[in-house]
Amino acid sequence: MGFPHASHSTTSGGAQAPEPTDEPVPAWLRTGASPVRPPRRAELPPCKVLFVCTGNICRSPFAEAYLRARVPPDARVQISSAGVGAMTGQGLDPLMAEQARMRGVPADAHIARQVTGRDLLASDLILVFGPEHRDWIRDETPQASRRVFALGQVSSALYLKPPWSGLGWHQVADVVRSLRPAPDDSDWTPDPYRRGPEAAARAAEAISSAIDVIVERVR
Repeated sequence: MGFPHASHSTTSGGAQAPEPTDEPVPAWLRTGASPVRPPRRAELPPCKVLFVCTGNICRSPFAEAYLRARVPPDARVQISSAGVGAMTGQGLDPLMAEQARMRGVPADAHIARQVTGRDLLASDLILVFGPEHRDWIRDETPQASRRVFALGQVSSALYLKPPWSGLGWHQVADVVRSLRPAPDDSDWTPDPYRRGPEAAARAAEAISSAIDVIVERVR
């Protein structure tokens, strides 16, 4: 005795018609349009990183130059620096310039400039070196406060992540707020200006070490 055959409708060409379904049909399928997919990381706008110190002739321009030298050419990041009381028009302090040269970092083209509210509002990540810079930004442009971190604070937070963990630059602020929401005293970098070559060397070492930790984990 044969088994009963299920009844199937066919098209005029003999092909089996699809079974009816109660599942909703996506709008893009009904219209024939392509499905909307979330943007890939490469399609995000570059993350704007701004270093801020006092005069923009020592710590922040050294950090700007060092980070620019360490990130790959295709990194989705824009790097700049400015000062809360900038010595406008001056170049990098000679002692800090020597520290940059020792590391093979070009910094001769730097020209100090004053930070503006527009700079702060346009930046995704604002990295400072002393509590006075953080407080100045909070007072002058409170809308940017959530994006302000000590450089050492960011380094300490990201150190808890494994190297080459593949974080995107746009993820850094959220990670730092989660892992190290407030800076410790050790996260600040003292001002080396007019304090001699040893102070410049200590500042350069602190800044370059912090940036090394960051670039090993962020791309």
